[in-house]
Amino acid sequence: MKHPLSVARPYAALARTLLSAAVVASFTVATDASAQSAAQRAVDAAKPLCVGGKTITIVWEAGLQSLDPLNFSGPEWEKQTGCKVKVVEVPTAEMFTKIMQEFRAGTGAYDALNVIPAWMPDLAGAGALEPLDAMVDKYGYRAELHKIAPTYRDNQMTVGGKIYGFPDDGDVFVMYYRKDIFARDDLKKAFKAKTGSDLAVPKTWKQFDDTAAFLTEALKKDGIYGAAFFREPPYTMYMFQERFRNEGGKFFDAGMKATVNNDIGVRVFNEMRAENKFMPPGVEKFGFVENLATFLKGQSAMTISWPPYGRFAAGYLADEKALSWVPKSTIAGKVGYALPPGGHPQLAAGFALSVASTSKQKEAAYLFIQWLNSEDISMKRVQLPYALRDPFRDSHFTSKEYLAKWPDAKDYLAALKAGSQTGLLDLSLIQTDKYEEALRQGISRLWAGEARILSAPFTARPHRMRPSSRDRRFRLSLVAPSIFLLLLIGIFPLVYLLVVSFQGITMTEVDTSFQGLRNFRLLFDDERLWQSLLHTVVFTVIALPIELVLGLAMAQLFIDRLPGRQVFVALLVLPVVVSPIVAGATWSLMFDQRFGPINDVLGWILGPDTTILWTIKPDLVYPAILVAEIWQWTPFMFLLLLAALSAVDKSQLEAAAIDGAGWWRTFFRIVLPAIWPVMAIAILIRALDLFRLFDIIWALTKGGPGTMTETVSIFAYVKGFQQFETSYTAAVALMIIVLLSAIVMAALKKIELTR
Repeated sequence: MKHPLSVARPYAALARTLLSAAVVASFTVATDASAQSAAQRAVDAAKPLCVGGKTITIVWEAGLQSLDPLNFSGPEWEKQTGCKVKVVEVPTAEMFTKIMQEFRAGTGAYDALNVIPAWMPDLAGAGALEPLDAMVDKYGYRAELHKIAPTYRDNQMTVGGKIYGFPDDGDVFVMYYRKDIFARDDLKKAFKAKTGSDLAVPKTWKQFDDTAAFLTEALKKDGIYGAAFFREPPYTMYMFQERFRNEGGKFFDAGMKATVNNDIGVRVFNEMRAENKFMPPGVEKFGFVENLATFLKGQSAMTISWPPYGRFAAGYLADEKALSWVPKSTIAGKVGYALPPGGHPQLAAGFALSVASTSKQKEAAYLFIQWLNSEDISMKRVQLPYALRDPFRDSHFTSKEYLAKWPDAKDYLAALKAGSQTGLLDLSLIQTDKYEEALRQGISRLWAGEARILSAPFTARPHRMRPSSRDRRFRLSLVAPSIFLLLLIGIFPLVYLLVVSFQGITMTEVDTSFQGLRNFRLLFDDERLWQSLLHTVVFTVIALPIELVLGLAMAQLFIDRLPGRQVFVALLVLPVVVSPIVAGATWSLMFDQRFGPINDVLGWILGPDTTILWTIKPDLVYPAILVAEIWQWTPFMFLLLLAALSAVDKSQLEAAAIDGAGWWRTFFRIVLPAIWPVMAIAILIRALDLFRLFDIIWALTKGGPGTMTETVSIFAYVKGFQQFETSYTAAVALMIIVLLSAIVMAALKKIELTR
């Protein structure tokens, strides 16, 4: 017999061989897993979750940006995993509100979110965003996150040390300048003679002002200005934040007291206003597109904007159908790229990908945004011709494919890379919008100058006889059923409003405990609220008499059977059937300083250089709003008064004519008393309409300049639906309801309903 050990040795050797093979195999598998891209890991993990054809709903900014998930990433994700992608397009200005509203409702309508990083503290604090750390580790994505450019990675990803979003858009301000202009020998010589310095791309704001002013003086005759910027407050807000900090300013002191109105802030604001003098006329109204058009047409030598300007200026993919709105570049090959003065550009807005905390399929939503944000897929997305996503990963700036897009692409990407290393994060803290709103209002006041508030007299109320108690009881019995139905429909919202007004519900806290009269005390101390109430009264006491007089005059004109009367009446009534927001948008175009017909006509009369900023200048903004309001609602008064005049007893008019009574005497003694009940009701209806005036002003000025045209309705909208001060807004609404109810009751007592 063989010794047992001699028999065991071959098996032991075999076991060692098998164990070694297993170790090698497991190491190979591990190596393969680690080598697998984050995009592929997301796809593989999502496939089992997508069985049955699930749908992931993602919120995305409306416009060109949404073509990314609609045309590319959404269909590709469905192809690879089986999960469909539903894109909910929302304008950027409304995204925060929509996300918060859905979170409060808790319906789970959204799965993935596209958010501006500055919103993250508010959204995370409210609980609207899902923390992502656990899933990042589960699906091995942390290593790829570290390859995002440092400024975006370190500032746009975490709140309180937790990951709430993946930086997904390299928005950063870049200075674009005309290389051909800066290379002209005659301009170099003249600039040297005037300033003693070489003509070069400015690195400080003092150099920028000197250079731009010189170029405007030298080239204005050729239709070229030294510089142009977008100046609408939502855009200028970012430029101020950048410039203020580059000049040494800080937003808050050690006690978190705002310091933007210190010497540095005031100086920056004054310099910005002074710079408008060497920019194109009407620059105060320039937005993204207007400034882009000016630069691409070769009408400005310098500008500062987001990365897409560089691609558009180079003529990159100029024939792309989705970019047909972009003016054809006349400066391709002539544009240089640099950091803005100060060297620390603003990371203006940008976007990050997050998961909604109310989503019913968080893991599937997470895997989709990991795939979107991954190195492999993001490289394709930032090169899409239509999606406006900008490079944000280190690999994006060195991509051979991207570097070959146009001759100067290397300089363009170098500028973006420099910005990604030295950029400044947007103001980002709890209730960011409150601070940004103050900045936007300050900027609109900056362009407008000092605001003035009009005053108006009170009007006397006529005396009337009181009806008998029997008449009152009879009238009440007639309207009682309708009143009961209205109370039944309206009582719950009113009671709910009352309850909420005594609570402490805000954006970040749902405190339903009894707060007493706290919100009402705040209400009476809120200067902005009382200013908005005054603005509302001003609009009412000016617009209402004008609408009444014009409506009555038109009714008198058409009371006779004129030829074509029905056609003219139908045409006159058209403004009433137009939605107020559409009417406001129409008048906004009419008043536009660039292509509005009103300025065109005034230009023919006063000269081609005439530029009137109707919605910015304090002495013009009220007339502009009143013209739009009176144009839309005078036909309403006309219709009611025409009907009332048609019912006047003709025999009384004939008798007055026979007695020799003049027109004025007949009107005041016969016509006016006859039409007074209808006229009084028309006045009451229009007064209530004017008191809740919102649409036309929102379309024209959004309550600006500053808060100069902010009405009570706009104030309540901002507080309730942008800043989410729910309980305070409920208190404001309750005050308005009580005030209007008192006015209506007093007015009805003075109206003679029966004769």
